[in-house]
Amino acid sequence: MNVKRVLVVALSFFLLIVVVQAQATQWIHVRVEEAGESGESVKVNVPASLVSTVLPLIQTDEFSNGSIKLDQEEFTIPQLREIWNEVKRHGNYELAAIKNKDINLRVSIEGDHLYVTSAEGSETQINAQIPTPVVDALFSGEENELDIRAAMDVLVASGAGNLVSVRDGSTTIRVWIDENSAGE
Repeated sequence: MNVKRVLVVALSFFLLIVVVQAQATQWIHVRVEEAGESGESVKVNVPASLVSTVLPLIQTDEFSNGSIKLDQEEFTIPQLREIWNEVKRHGNYELAAIKNKDINLRVSIEGDHLYVTSAEGSETQINAQIPTPVVDALFSGEENELDIRAAMDVLVASGAGNLVSVRDGSTTIRVWIDENSAGE
Protein backbone atom coordinates (compact mmCIF):
# COMPACT_ATOMS: atom_id res chain seq x y z
CA MET A 1 0.00 0.00 0.00
CA ASN A 2 2.84 2.42 0.77
CA VAL A 3 4.32 1.71 -2.66
CA LYS A 4 1.04 2.74 -4.27
CA ARG A 5 1.02 6.05 -2.34
CA VAL A 6 4.62 6.73 -3.25
CA LEU A 7 3.82 6.08 -6.92
CA VAL A 8 0.79 8.41 -6.81
CA VAL A 9 2.84 11.16 -5.11
CA ALA A 10 5.73 10.67 -7.56
CA LEU A 11 3.39 10.76 -10.56
CA SER A 12 1.66 13.88 -9.21
CA PHE A 13 5.02 15.56 -8.65
CA PHE A 14 6.13 14.65 -12.18
CA LEU A 15 2.92 16.05 -13.69
CA LEU A 16 3.34 19.24 -11.68
CA ILE A 17 6.88 19.67 -13.04
CA VAL A 18 5.64 19.13 -16.61
CA VAL A 19 2.86 21.70 -16.16
CA VAL A 20 5.21 24.29 -14.65
CA GLN A 21 7.76 23.81 -17.42
CA ALA A 22 5.04 24.01 -20.06
CA GLN A 23 4.02 27.45 -18.85
CA ALA A 24 5.52 29.94 -21.23
CA THR A 25 8.00 32.53 -20.07
CA GLN A 26 6.90 36.05 -20.88
CA TRP A 27 9.41 38.27 -22.68
CA ILE A 28 9.44 42.05 -22.89
CA HIS A 29 10.52 43.37 -26.26
CA VAL A 30 11.53 46.88 -27.27
CA ARG A 31 12.31 47.83 -30.85
CA VAL A 32 13.55 51.22 -32.01
CA GLU A 33 14.14 51.46 -35.73
CA GLU A 34 15.31 54.37 -37.80
CA ALA A 35 14.46 54.29 -41.49
CA GLY A 36 16.60 55.99 -44.09
CA GLU A 37 20.30 55.85 -44.82
CA SER A 38 21.43 55.14 -41.26
CA GLY A 39 19.01 52.26 -40.83
CA GLU A 40 19.95 52.12 -37.16
CA SER A 41 17.99 49.86 -34.86
CA VAL A 42 17.91 48.76 -31.25
CA LYS A 43 16.38 45.42 -30.28
CA VAL A 44 15.95 44.44 -26.66
CA ASN A 45 14.51 41.08 -25.57
CA VAL A 46 14.38 40.55 -21.82
CA PRO A 47 12.66 37.84 -19.80
CA ALA A 48 10.00 39.58 -17.73
CA SER A 49 11.18 37.68 -14.67
CA LEU A 50 14.57 39.38 -15.02
CA VAL A 51 12.95 42.82 -14.94
CA SER A 52 10.99 41.88 -11.81
CA THR A 53 14.19 40.57 -10.21
CA VAL A 54 16.32 43.60 -11.10
CA LEU A 55 13.83 46.35 -10.18
CA PRO A 56 14.23 45.94 -6.40
CA LEU A 57 18.01 46.10 -6.77
CA ILE A 58 17.98 49.62 -8.24
CA GLN A 59 18.52 52.10 -5.42
CA THR A 60 18.56 55.85 -6.05
CA ASP A 61 17.01 58.83 -4.30
CA GLU A 62 13.89 58.54 -6.46
CA PHE A 63 13.82 54.79 -7.15
CA SER A 64 14.04 52.06 -4.55
CA ASN A 65 12.68 48.53 -4.05
CA GLY A 66 10.85 48.65 -7.37
CA SER A 67 9.02 51.90 -6.64
CA ILE A 68 9.45 55.45 -7.88
CA LYS A 69 9.07 58.20 -5.31
CA LEU A 70 7.75 61.42 -6.78
CA ASP A 71 7.67 64.79 -5.08
CA GLN A 72 5.64 66.76 -7.57
CA GLU A 73 4.29 70.21 -6.89
CA GLU A 74 1.59 70.03 -9.61
CA PHE A 75 0.01 66.69 -8.60
CA THR A 76 0.82 64.30 -5.82
CA ILE A 77 0.59 60.53 -6.24
CA PRO A 78 -2.41 60.37 -3.87
CA GLN A 79 -4.17 62.98 -6.01
CA LEU A 80 -3.36 61.06 -9.20
CA ARG A 81 -4.52 57.83 -7.53
CA GLU A 82 -7.82 59.51 -6.64
CA ILE A 83 -8.22 60.84 -10.20
CA TRP A 84 -7.49 57.37 -11.64
CA ASN A 85 -10.09 55.76 -9.38
CA GLU A 86 -12.65 58.32 -10.49
CA VAL A 87 -11.75 57.81 -14.17
CA LYS A 88 -12.28 54.03 -13.87
CA ARG A 89 -15.57 54.42 -12.03
CA HIS A 90 -17.42 55.67 -15.12
CA GLY A 91 -16.87 52.66 -17.39
CA ASN A 92 -16.22 52.98 -21.13
CA TYR A 93 -15.78 56.51 -22.48
CA GLU A 94 -13.47 58.92 -24.23
CA LEU A 95 -11.44 60.87 -21.68
CA ALA A 96 -9.83 63.29 -24.10
CA ALA A 97 -9.48 64.10 -27.76
CA ILE A 98 -6.62 66.32 -28.89
CA LYS A 99 -6.46 67.59 -32.43
CA ASN A 100 -4.01 69.96 -34.06
CA LYS A 101 -2.05 70.13 -37.30
CA ASP A 102 0.41 67.42 -36.17
CA ILE A 103 -1.73 64.95 -34.28
CA ASN A 104 -5.25 63.71 -33.76
CA LEU A 105 -5.09 61.87 -30.44
CA ARG A 106 -7.75 60.02 -28.47
CA VAL A 107 -7.52 58.82 -24.85
CA SER A 108 -10.19 56.38 -23.76
CA ILE A 109 -11.17 53.65 -21.35
CA GLU A 110 -12.65 50.61 -23.08
CA GLY A 111 -13.26 47.39 -21.20
CA ASP A 112 -10.25 46.70 -19.03
CA HIS A 113 -7.79 48.83 -21.02
CA LEU A 114 -6.63 52.42 -21.15
CA TYR A 115 -6.04 53.39 -24.80
CA VAL A 116 -4.06 56.27 -26.29
CA THR A 117 -4.42 56.25 -30.07
CA SER A 118 -3.86 58.65 -32.90
CA ALA A 119 -5.93 58.86 -36.06
CA GLU A 120 -4.50 57.31 -39.22
CA GLY A 121 -3.71 60.71 -40.80
CA SER A 122 -1.69 62.03 -37.86
CA GLU A 123 1.95 62.87 -38.50
CA THR A 124 2.86 61.00 -35.33
CA GLN A 125 1.22 57.58 -34.99
CA ILE A 126 0.61 56.45 -31.41
CA ASN A 127 -1.04 53.26 -30.24
CA ALA A 128 -0.85 52.43 -26.53
CA GLN A 129 -3.03 49.89 -24.77
CA ILE A 130 -2.44 49.39 -21.08
CA PRO A 131 -4.53 46.98 -19.02
CA THR A 132 -6.29 48.94 -16.26
CA PRO A 133 -5.15 46.45 -13.57
CA VAL A 134 -1.58 47.48 -14.46
CA VAL A 135 -2.40 51.11 -13.68
CA ASP A 136 -4.12 49.99 -10.46
CA ALA A 137 -0.96 48.12 -9.46
CA LEU A 138 1.17 51.14 -10.36
CA PHE A 139 -0.87 53.25 -7.93
CA SER A 140 -0.70 50.59 -5.19
CA GLY A 141 2.54 52.02 -3.84
CA GLU A 142 3.00 53.91 -0.60
CA GLU A 143 2.00 57.57 -0.16
CA ASN A 144 4.05 59.29 -2.91
CA GLU A 145 5.32 56.17 -4.69
CA LEU A 146 4.44 54.45 -7.93
CA ASP A 147 4.93 50.70 -7.58
CA ILE A 148 6.70 49.78 -10.82
CA ARG A 149 7.39 46.23 -9.70
CA ALA A 150 3.73 45.52 -8.89
CA ALA A 151 2.68 47.02 -12.23
CA MET A 152 5.28 44.88 -14.01
CA ASP A 153 4.08 41.73 -12.26
CA VAL A 154 0.45 42.41 -13.22
CA LEU A 155 1.46 43.26 -16.78
CA VAL A 156 3.33 39.99 -17.18
CA ALA A 157 0.50 38.01 -15.59
CA SER A 158 -1.97 39.60 -18.03
CA GLY A 159 0.00 38.21 -20.96
CA ALA A 160 -0.57 41.48 -22.77
CA GLY A 161 0.52 41.64 -26.41
CA ASN A 162 1.23 45.03 -27.94
CA LEU A 163 1.66 47.76 -25.36
CA VAL A 164 3.01 50.82 -27.16
CA SER A 165 3.90 51.67 -30.72
CA VAL A 166 4.95 55.11 -31.93
CA ARG A 167 5.93 56.16 -35.42
CA ASP A 168 7.21 59.69 -35.81
CA GLY A 169 8.82 60.56 -39.10
CA SER A 170 11.43 57.92 -39.79
CA THR A 171 11.55 56.52 -36.25
CA THR A 172 9.43 53.61 -35.08
CA ILE A 173 9.27 52.45 -31.46
CA ARG A 174 7.41 49.35 -30.35
CA VAL A 175 7.06 47.70 -26.92
CA TRP A 176 5.26 44.38 -26.43
CA ILE A 177 5.14 41.22 -24.36
CA ASP A 178 4.93 37.68 -25.70
CA GLU A 179 6.29 34.19 -25.21
CA ASN A 180 8.90 34.38 -27.97
CA SER A 181 12.45 35.04 -26.74
CA ALA A 182 13.54 36.51 -30.07
CA GLY A 183 10.56 38.79 -30.60
CA GLU A 184 9.00 39.01 -34.03
